[in-house]
Amino acid sequence: MGLLHMQTLPNPGLILKIIYDHLPNIRAIATGSTSFDLANKLTEPLTGRHDRFLLYPFSFVEVKSAVSALDLKSTVENCLIYGSYPKIFNITKLDEKEKNLRLLSEAYPNSASKLISFDSLESMESILLEE
Repeated sequence: MGLLHMQTLPNPGLILKIIYDHLPNIRAIATGSTSFDLANKLTEPLTGRHDRFLLYPFSFVEVKSAVSALDLKSTVENCLIYGSYPKIFNITKLDEKEKNLRLLSEAYPNSASKLISFDSLESMESILLEE
């Protein structure tokens, strides 16, 4: 069961805990647009009830293995300009890369502004350790 945008719910931790405790045959995958927002809303302890996966942009080794030696220089230059976020990396047209990168950057809240308005030490710590 995929649970998308869990950070928008008032108490996603309780929902996940109930699913885990009362529906043992259901495997839930919860996602959020930012780990900061989701971590702040997981007030119910999920100790022993979850696995955590962090998705990172492609590494240079992955980029290098995905392209031919002839295309490597232009691909690296492209990554330096547009980054190596998988969705952006896989787009071939530059105007589409720019459009999607703009949409992506507008969709994610600025973590620096969250540092200024953190509610607790745990909130600040989660930003510093995650991003």
